[in-house]
Amino acid sequence: MGSIKGTIKNVGTVETKGDFKFRKLVLNTGGDYPQILSIDFTQKNCDLLNNYNEGQDVEVQYNLRGREWTNPQGKTVIFNTIQGWKIDTATEGVSTSQQAPDRADLPF
Repeated sequence: MGSIKGTIKNVGTVETKGDFKFRKLVLNTGGDYPQILSIDFTQKNCDLLNNYNEGQDVEVQYNLRGREWTNPQGKTVIFNTIQGWKIDTATEGVSTSQQAPDRADLPF
């Protein structure tokens, strides 16, 4: 579990695959060495992004997820995901927070 601060570059729309819902948040970390990060919010956590827009400064709580997959040619590939589960922003010195009641895991 970790947290990262940055400015929202993009809030994606909710996408579904069967019963699985996901939504991407693109964050620019700024600073001397800015990083552009794609953070996945899944299931009920998708709704946490409803009140956030491009240009807002936020702090995201996340879990790192990873898995192995062996392709048909026998090569093993490792996938990593940053999975967000909480997002905060500061408005006129007052911190507001959005957190889902449970943390949904990726289905793989």
